[in-house]
Amino acid sequence: MSTEITTPSAAVAKKGKILLMDDEELVRDVARAMITVLDHEVQCATDGKQAIELYRQRKDSETRSTW
Repeated sequence: MSTEITTPSAAVAKKGKILLMDDEELVRDVARAMITVLDHEVQCATDGKQAIELYRQRKDSETRSTW
């Protein structure tokens, strides 16, 4: 009797780019570490204004190259 455990191929994670916004440094640091372990790219902002600016910069650069 075999008890082999397999993971479905649909469970393969895609690498992504995440913009994280939080005003608390500890929260940003922990969240960034967790997301990085999942092999995603993380960019952090300290407030909404900075998050919007980072998003716009990234979107503008997307037209010149890939994200």
